[in-house]
Amino acid sequence: MARETEAQLCRLMETLAQQAGQPPYSLLDIRLVLQNTSARSTFLRWRTRDFARMGVAVWEHQVSNKALPQAVREGLHRFECERIALNLQMSVVHSLYRQASTCAIKMASAERLLRQFTPTAEISR
Repeated sequence: MARETEAQLCRLMETLAQQAGQPPYSLLDIRLVLQNTSARSTFLRWRTRDFARMGVAVWEHQVSNKALPQAVREGLHRFECERIALNLQMSVVHSLYRQASTCAIKMASAERLLRQFTPTAEISR
């Protein structure tokens, strides 16, 4: 179930990145991209068009541009809020999945140890 939820979140992230890649946002020096981590999770990150810089500072720099139309600034704000919320959800789901997997392994190990010392007749009951 956690993997399904992660996949759904990833699809939402892809949709948001596609929206942020449409005009007028595609004309800016900023991109919202999916970044896969070594922990097999995906997060949304802001990057410059040339991929030289990454992070919220890239977004802050763009939003602070005085020449930016207010409607575009508000759109970037909406993208940032959605990015934050989706990244939070992905982080929580991934963490819970990891913890649940670790818990299941530990419980199975405890069960195996108990069975070593449990008579066969008691196990079948």
